[in-house]
Amino acid sequence: MSQQLIITILGANQLGVLSDLVDTVFSIGCNILDSRQAVYGKDFSLTMIVEGSQSAITQAECLLPQTCQKYNLLSIMKRTTEHSKQN
Repeated sequence: MSQQLIITILGANQLGVLSDLVDTVFSIGCNILDSRQAVYGKDFSLTMIVEGSQSAITQAECLLPQTCQKYNLLSIMKRTTEHSKQN
């Protein structure tokens, strides 16, 4: 059964940060269902919802903070269910 995780990341807008975050998500077998990004001066925010097996979501909860720490980013995560994409 698939599970879902909401992830919010805040920090300095740096070259390669989004690519590294997406690589982390895909490397553990999760899919990004939806995402929003905004740039505020030299900072950015990213909110995304990812879906995967229970094991993959647990790995995301462990590995994404490590990726964020590499770039000195703040990350917040919360499990959720039954997301449907909005237009």
